[in-house]
Amino acid sequence: MTNESNKSLQEYLSKDPSFSTYKEWSLPDQTKVILLKRNELNSEIKKIECNSTDPNIEIESLINGIKIKITGNGRFFSQSNLLLDLQAKNIELNENVSLAQGAFHNTINSKTCYELHQNVPMDLDLFESSKRIFFKARILEKNGLIKSIYSIKNYFDRQEIPANQKEIILMANKIREVEKLGKYLSIGDFKKLFDLVGILNQSDPKQIYLKDSEQIFKKRFEEEDRLDFAYNILISQILQRKINDAKITINTILEKDKNNGNAYLTNAIINTYLFEPSISKESINIARELSKSDQSDEILNIVDGINNIMQLNFGKIIYYLKT
Repeated sequence: MTNESNKSLQEYLSKDPSFSTYKEWSLPDQTKVILLKRNELNSEIKKIECNSTDPNIEIESLINGIKIKITGNGRFFSQSNLLLDLQAKNIELNENVSLAQGAFHNTINSKTCYELHQNVPMDLDLFESSKRIFFKARILEKNGLIKSIYSIKNYFDRQEIPANQKEIILMANKIREVEKLGKYLSIGDFKKLFDLVGILNQSDPKQIYLKDSEQIFKKRFEEEDRLDFAYNILISQILQRKINDAKITINTILEKDKNNGNAYLTNAIINTYLFEPSISKESINIARELSKSDQSDEILNIVDGINNIMQLNFGKIIYYLKT
């Protein structure tokens, strides 16, 4: 990032009500380094006394998302994910949330009760004119089991936004960002895909979001056979370098998305990684016929070149074995 970009970003954040200055240092060149803090944390968890260890959920709307409060036994907060099915009139959407985005996994005691508050950015305008939104909530535990969550009130009402009130910047929901990655992969927008991966990995160097996303979308795909869920699984596996699993997933996708050149391009990349140049070559040829993207053509040329080198070397090995 350039100095000018840094300056613009600093000015923008310092004026935004979401942040305030925590510390400030003066440098020898008369410039300053400022450490900002969020005025409202995205996720907070605390120990509580509770009569029931079963999870309970409450949801209220924010200007640009929702605030979730979950209480219950610690095992529901350790490496677990929240599946929300939202409905208003004829509109149905799902929202998937990694609880605390992996931040508290190592500090949770399974025998203790907790209360978690988490803000989740969401475009509630997708529900158009509906003011009341109903929801069904489930916990997806780390062992793959599903636990329904009790709620006294299974709906929340959208807030009326005061004219002078400014939106608080919320931390991105990384599971929702993986949905973007899956979309970029399916349409062949590799520049946006690589740019977003770089940003996500900087904020989550352990890549917990990929493990959570794979588990979430496998469960979603198991419940509803949707192509976008399959692409979300695929990109999660590729970025985790789980290539053998990715090969199984891309084969499933190719059965459903036969006219998508980007699916064949992805298959070619996977099989190149697995040193299967002949299978990769077939996919490259099909991808060339179907491809409609300059970005895809550029990557196809690179993958094709690698495969040509691999096939040449395999030919030499076979020749030497025969002789």
